[in-house]
Formats: sequence, C-alpha cells, structure tokens
Amino acid sequence: MRAWGLTVGGLCVASLAVIATAAALPSTVAANVLPVVATVVPASGPLAGGQSVAIGGTGFTGATDVFFGAIDCPVGTCSAFVDDTHMTATTPAGAAAGTLHVTVKNDIGQSVPTSADQYTYVQPA
Repeated sequence: MRAWGLTVGGLCVASLAVIATAAALPSTVAANVLPVVATVVPASGPLAGGQSVAIGGTGFTGATDVFFGAIDCPVGTCSAFVDDTHMTATTPAGAAAGTLHVTVKNDIGQSVPTSADQYTYVQPA
C-alpha cells in the first residue's frame, strides 16, 4: 500500500491510498495471439464422426470454435478448451472420405492451415 497526504498548517486536507496486488488483476486472460494447431491425435477416424481427438498447439486461450475443414465444432458443443496449448473435440460427421485441416478460432482469428493439422475421414470397409 502506498499513501499520500496533503497537509496545510498541520491539518490533513486530502489523502489518497493506493493498493495494488496481483490478486486484484482479472483472473481471465483474453487471447492475444493467433492460434496454431501443431498436432491432431489420432489423425484419422470414421466418416460417421464420433472420434475423440486431442488437439495440441498454442494460442488456444479464448478459443470459440474448432473446424474440421468447413464443419464448425463450437466450444461447449463438440469441442472443449483445456488450456492454452490443448483442446479436445469429437469429430462431426464428414461430408466425404479424405483429408482436411483442423483449425482453431479465437477472438484474434483462425489458425492458418498447415501439414501438421490434418485429419483424415476414412470410409468404412
């Protein structure tokens, strides 16, 4: 705590006290970087969906959506935020067998597709 006072003729006419602690800071942190998806495990699953996947990367704080290609998987519906570097999702049904990008969206924007974020929908045998 730090205090300042103004006295005139020995009489306190104004005072100010400032208390600053780490506990007074907000407990939530807004995302301030674009997310990057570095891993999707497992990297393949059934065309019907329903596969649990772990998504690794950075910048996931404030994530609102995970996309399997163009298919949205909103946080709280079919995906979940774990921490800034981990998310989980249950794959939605795919439109067709094949490989697509898994991207994460936060309040800054959507991750840029790379070869590390791919997921392959497999046609049942």
